[in-house]
Amino acid sequence: MRYLLFSFINLIGLAGYSQPVQFKLTVYPKNSRIDKNIYLKYDYIDTIGNIKVDKRHISDDRVVFEGKIYQPGKAVIYQRAKLPFNPSEFFNADQSSLFNDVLSDDAMELPFEFYLVPGETTIDLRNEDPHITGSAAVKDFESLRLADEKDLAETELLLEELSVCQSKNDNVCKAKVEEKMHLFFSKKKNRYRNYYQNNLGSPLALYALKESMNDDSLSSGNYQELFSKLSKQVRELPEAVALSKILKAAADCKPGKRIENFEQSDMAGHKVTLGSFSGNYVLLHFWESTDPVNRIMVSDLFPIWDKYQKRNFKIISIGMETHATKEQWLKTIASKKLKWTHLTDFKGYLNTAALQFGVLKTPSYFLVDPAGKIVRKLDDVRKLGDYLEKILK
Repeated sequence: MRYLLFSFINLIGLAGYSQPVQFKLTVYPKNSRIDKNIYLKYDYIDTIGNIKVDKRHISDDRVVFEGKIYQPGKAVIYQRAKLPFNPSEFFNADQSSLFNDVLSDDAMELPFEFYLVPGETTIDLRNEDPHITGSAAVKDFESLRLADEKDLAETELLLEELSVCQSKNDNVCKAKVEEKMHLFFSKKKNRYRNYYQNNLGSPLALYALKESMNDDSLSSGNYQELFSKLSKQVRELPEAVALSKILKAAADCKPGKRIENFEQSDMAGHKVTLGSFSGNYVLLHFWESTDPVNRIMVSDLFPIWDKYQKRNFKIISIGMETHATKEQWLKTIASKKLKWTHLTDFKGYLNTAALQFGVLKTPSYFLVDPAGKIVRKLDDVRKLGDYLEKILK
């Protein structure tokens, strides 16, 4: 399961906000022999998106980045980058040169995540334990990052267990592993929730709030209440304003609401509208092909599809994909033999349908009736079978 901890800046204008603020970042790289350049990837506003990548040449064992940001945010420095696809296939020359925002983790050497803030920050990576000097938010982020890093090995083991259960079609085994995963992610949620509650005036509190959004027992209304407790200064950050709009959209997606028609591309590139499925019950499934848990959980749709596909029932899987993940998307659908309709608009987390539904995590599921109204929102699609049995002829 993946929680959409992305930047929402593209959803709003910057009118009324202060001008971008200067930052200075000094980096002492771990190994300057790998590459003589260091890359900095961070949130910004430009003509094609809100991610910017800068490059500096190593001189005297260090590099210095200077620039401007509209708000603090997560960033990454790394060495030796290679785009996972050819941007010239999709964009003109000027756009292609800027389109480093689609770099995947696999395209980075020695990546190091940190919290980029206005003012001066120094990151020394020459020793085994990184040394960081800067604001309190920068240091707090590093403490949270180290805790997450310790959790990574356990996460990978749980995913392997889940994959084995799935391959054996062992639902008892799968339920046990999912319970372990729930407890594991709850531990991480509580870590970020505690930080958020004790640092409401820190810009990092917004990041911590988003990271804590993995509790299915909390509704979007609950998150709106938590959001309201942030300091006024934090709530006025561009990303906070946009997150507020997403939370409102999620709260508004209640049973009985009529869905606005939308159009996206299928696997062959043909435009398909939700309206073309009018007269059927439609399960909208929001997912990401690049997320291992999403790829495992998509198998939960098979029993529903096999049983009800000929009974006035359709499934539309909406991929939160970009052009960089298109190949993975198509490969996953083909290898898993997912025979229902698949759509995407290649806008990633800013997928227009996902924004309409206020999708905060993947996978997410919404059942729409033949008149185009929301019937149910589901966290576990396996619970849908009994309901479909009652309403489908």
